Amino acid sequence: MSVPSRIWSGSLRASPLLGVIAFAAMLVRAYEARNSFWRGDTAGLAYAGLAFLVCAFVVAMLNSWRRALYIS
Repeated sequence: MSVPSRIWSGSLRASPLLGVIAFAAMLVRAYEARNSFWRGDTAGLAYAGLAFLVCAFVVAMLNSWRRALYIS
């Protein structure tokens, strides 16, 4: 099974439909985070925040591998 070449060409990056889907997903996650906060489940929010920080660090490391090499 091969991956279509348009995924790697960047044509999906500028797709308005992809932006709408990402925005809708963010709204759903914000609603779920609000509900878990009101229920008192702050541990779940802490894990979600930690996962976000780890993902941001990995993306930053992949974007600039030389800087990440100095950090580690």
